[in-house]
Amino acid sequence: MTVTTTTVTYAFLFLAALLIPGNAFLWGYERHREIFARSSRDWPFRLVAVSATILGLSAWPFYWMASNYWSEIRDLKPIPWWLFCVPVLYPVICAAAGVGCGRVARMVKGGRASPNAWAQLFERGYPGMIRCKLKSGRWVGGYYGFGSHASAQGPTTDVYISEALHFNADGQPMWTDSGAPAWVGGENNPTGILVQWEDVETLEFTPWRKVGR
Repeated sequence: MTVTTTTVTYAFLFLAALLIPGNAFLWGYERHREIFARSSRDWPFRLVAVSATILGLSAWPFYWMASNYWSEIRDLKPIPWWLFCVPVLYPVICAAAGVGCGRVARMVKGGRASPNAWAQLFERGYPGMIRCKLKSGRWVGGYYGFGSHASAQGPTTDVYISEALHFNADGQPMWTDSGAPAWVGGENNPTGILVQWEDVETLEFTPWRKVGR
């Protein structure tokens, strides 16, 4: 059997037609439901299954277009203008369907699925005060909000607190005489702190609206 350029092209187009819509659907779904799903071991199997389902549902429309317009496309003859929209609308519609399914799943099951409690806490992006007791016995923490960042996953888990607070020996945040938080670096130029989970004994998160002297 001789493999020609045309055969390879057809095989590539078929593979793209199979995987791109499934990838678009899962992208839309995961953004609203399972934002860490692509790191799971079963994700390639999920991609193939979803792609095959989409291809099966769209088989008849594609067969109809191929049976009616393939000869014109092959011979570079004029074709209806809407056929040029199909390659663009196909993945867009799949992504929109994924977004819709993701939103329905959130309404039914609530929230977005996360692989662990660390990701579940920080992916919401709510501002608050983080208080950490390190294994050395020292207390650190501060305001977790704009400019802060927590790692989602990977070999190391850490959190950057954009505005660090002073803590006393008992782990209570310190305040100035005027009742303002005692920021590390001063009120006008607070500095941040990077905390690695391997150095932490306990971590507490309090919504900022509940923080008070």
